[in-house]
Amino acid sequence: MRAPQVVRAADSPEQFVEGVVARLFRGITLTAAQQTAAREVTSRITAEQSRVDLRSRAGWDRLLGLHRERDAELAALLTSEIDRSTFEVNATELRRGQEEIAVATLAALDPQ
Repeated sequence: MRAPQVVRAADSPEQFVEGVVARLFRGITLTAAQQTAAREVTSRITAEQSRVDLRSRAGWDRLLGLHRERDAELAALLTSEIDRSTFEVNATELRRGQEEIAVATLAALDPQ
């Protein structure tokens, strides 16, 4: 089993956003307008997710829901079917890692 790949903590919120955008759009060339829009969407969702309490299943469900919302908005920026397919592979990989972290975190909070 592969270790989950996650976006690492950054020195600033802007660097975090840049890292997420880079991961999601790996292998895709964006126009300047698409880059700007992607940063705006990711910044907005990142601000929302910073207010989520991750000490409960409901918090993790909310976080993962925000990620699905972000991914849908970002995918809509793409016009090429090939780019959308590449994006979906990247987004699925990132979400899978986040879901693995959620499971591990919740297990640690409630070891039973």
